[in-house]
Amino acid sequence: MPSINYTVTARYRLIGNVHLGAEFVRKNSLTPPTRMKVKVVYFLNNDEHSEILENLLLSPNNSIGGLGRPFYKKFAINDNDTFSIEYDSNEKIIVFSLKNVQQPTELEKVVTEQDGTLVKVSIPTTERDFVFDKKNLRHIQIEPFRRDNSRYWEPRNETDLYAVFNSLSEQLELEYCCGLNTELLKRLEFVPVGQKPDAILVDRKTGQYYVAEFKLLASGFINHQKREDCDYLICWEDDVQGDQRDLLPPEVIALKQLLSDDDQEAV
Repeated sequence: MPSINYTVTARYRLIGNVHLGAEFVRKNSLTPPTRMKVKVVYFLNNDEHSEILENLLLSPNNSIGGLGRPFYKKFAINDNDTFSIEYDSNEKIIVFSLKNVQQPTELEKVVTEQDGTLVKVSIPTTERDFVFDKKNLRHIQIEPFRRDNSRYWEPRNETDLYAVFNSLSEQLELEYCCGLNTELLKRLEFVPVGQKPDAILVDRKTGQYYVAEFKLLASGFINHQKREDCDYLICWEDDVQGDQRDLLPPEVIALKQLLSDDDQEAV
């Protein structure tokens, strides 16, 4: 198995990627974008260990993504460190071979004193005991939302839609104002016919308030909300056709389609 020596750079470490390069991908007949497994072989106190990282994305720019800061922290990998990378075609897995790993015993951060001077202070262990570390969660690819990675990202719940909507706010000329709760409904003297809508939006040009509901699928609106309670339905996909569209609010915005249109324009 031919291997390459990889040198860690600040850019790829910060975005959680390892850049394999076009030649490595071509020689091993890999076809991005595709999901890959990575085997990390490392030595802790001179004892060999290995760990499998699953469902990582080999992107069109020939990088393995989704490693994130926990990967670099766990294996104490810093800028300019090197390790070898090879592809096991029998197991169909990429292998990272690290050197002897010494877990850091102390981290430092820079703080500003009252007189404006900058000093380094130690971070207590309790301040860096994150859930992923404490509970030893599996290291899988969790793709973050960005406007430029919509082809590899899908919302997992309605909360994700708020992030997408906010990223498109200027384009839509709509601004997220606030969520609707019982106290605000009383102040507005608003008694919904169906279930309580999710939010208030504001027209960026006119300042007009709108009542909005967020759903992953447009069809989810029909069984719970009423058309007369909402001005806008913000959804990921609009899957409603025919006469049932009369049950939807006057305006339906399908965020997935908007992001797809953006991708097409960028090509």
